[in-house]
Amino acid sequence: MPTMFKDVTDSGATKLVDAPTSGFRRRIRVTGALLIAAADTTVYFTSGSDQTQISASFPLAANSGFVLPNSAATAAEGWMQTNPGECLGIHSSVATLIGVQLSWQLG
Repeated sequence: MPTMFKDVTDSGATKLVDAPTSGFRRRIRVTGALLIAAADTTVYFTSGSDQTQISASFPLAANSGFVLPNSAATAAEGWMQTNPGECLGIHSSVATLIGVQLSWQLG
């Protein structure tokens, strides 16, 4: 199961994981995540270049965040997944540092 980390600093959309290139129309399934924001913001995960929202909106206070735990139960279904053949991104309502760590798999 691949993992990644990224420091997001821009408002708007930021790509986290490139679209799958192997297999036809595969999806990126998020199986675990940790996010911490340096300032007040609202974030959500997105699919594709059109930034389709694929998670709830998460309002974060300064220096706070959340964990989506990785477990056997979430490995099968995931917390969210992209549309087939699309990249995974995150959208932030303001420009602030957001530390993002993910585990994911192709489905």
